[in-house]
Amino acid sequence: MKNLALLFFFAIPMVGCGTSDSEVASDFLETAAYEESVLSQLPRGDSKFDMAGSGTAASLGLPNKASCPEEIEPLDREPATETDETDSASGTEDEADSSSGTGDDAGGTDPASEANETDSAADADDEVDEADSGSGTDEASPTPEPNDEMDEPGDMEIDPTSDSTPMLVDTCAEAVAETPWKEVYDLELGQVRLPDDLEAPSQYPRPSVSDVGLGGTEFWQKWSGGENPTFNYSLGSDYGRRCMVAAALRFQLIMIDPPESILELKANTNWGGSFFNWVDDFGGPNPWGSASGAKLWAWRTGLIKWISQASADGTCYLPTYSQVEGLAAECLARAAYNGGEIQGCRN
Repeated sequence: MKNLALLFFFAIPMVGCGTSDSEVASDFLETAAYEESVLSQLPRGDSKFDMAGSGTAASLGLPNKASCPEEIEPLDREPATETDETDSASGTEDEADSSSGTGDDAGGTDPASEANETDSAADADDEVDEADSGSGTDEASPTPEPNDEMDEPGDMEIDPTSDSTPMLVDTCAEAVAETPWKEVYDLELGQVRLPDDLEAPSQYPRPSVSDVGLGGTEFWQKWSGGENPTFNYSLGSDYGRRCMVAAALRFQLIMIDPPESILELKANTNWGGSFFNWVDDFGGPNPWGSASGAKLWAWRTGLIKWISQASADGTCYLPTYSQVEGLAAECLARAAYNGGEIQGCRN
C-alpha cells in the first residue's frame, strides 16, 4: 500500500512534464476565446473578399505578376531622302539656267559671224533656241511634274538604322528585378531570404484579390515573454513583420490567378474561400526552437490558416504554389467522404 502511494505521488508531476508546448497550444486553439478572436477579424457579408486598399503588391509599389511581356510598336518614321531629292531637282534647274546663259554668250562672240551681222544675229537666236530646248528649262515651270518614284512608299529610302519590328518589353520583370521582395515572386521558393536592411512597412498591406481572401495578422512568438498569440501587427518582431508582409504578398501573387483546384474547393465544398495570415515568429530574443517550413491547415471548414515562419536570421518560410495545390487536393478528398467538411486537412 505504501508503494502504491509513492507511485501515485511521482506520477502526477510526470504527467505534467509530459505536456508539451504544442499540446498546450493545440488545446488553446480549440477554446471559444481563441475562436472568437480569430473570427472577429474576418470580413463579413458581400464585402468578404473586397478588402480595403489596393492590395499588397500595389501598396509596395510592385506589380501583381513576375512577368507581363507586351509588344510595343515602333514610332512612325519619315523617309530620310525626301528633302534630298527635292534639293537635287532644284539643283538641276539651276544647272539648266547656267547652260542656257552659256549658250547666249557663245552665240554673241562667234568670230565667223562678224562679216554678216544679220546672219550672225539669226544664228545666235537659233543657238539660244537650241540651248533652251536642250537644257530642259521648260521643266522649271511654276507647276513641276510630280515625281512618280516619290509617290510609291515602297521606293522610298529608309534609314538603315530603323527597324519596324515590334519591340518586346516586360515592365513587370524590370520592376521585380529591382525590388528587395523579388524572391517572394518565385512562387515555388519556400525559403525566402530578404535583405538584412529591409524594414517592414509600418502599416500592414492587406492583399486584395477576387474569389478568395486573406484576413488577420496572427503572431505566435517563440521566445520567453512572447505573445501567443497576438493579432496586433505592430507587436511582431522586425523579422516577424517582414515575413507577415512577405506572406501577404505571396498570397496575392498566387491567388491573383489561383490554381483551378482552389476554385473547385470553393465551389464543391463547405469552405467559402477564407484564409488567415499566421506567422510563427522566431525573431525575438533567445527564441526556443527554430523555423522549419510553412504550413497550410484547415483549422475550421470555413477558415484555412496560411502559416508562415520567420526565422531568427530573418529568413521567411512561405507557402508555395505547389503546396496550395496539394492542400486543395487533400481537402477535396476529405470533403468527398465528409459531407463537404474540410476541417483538419493540411499540407
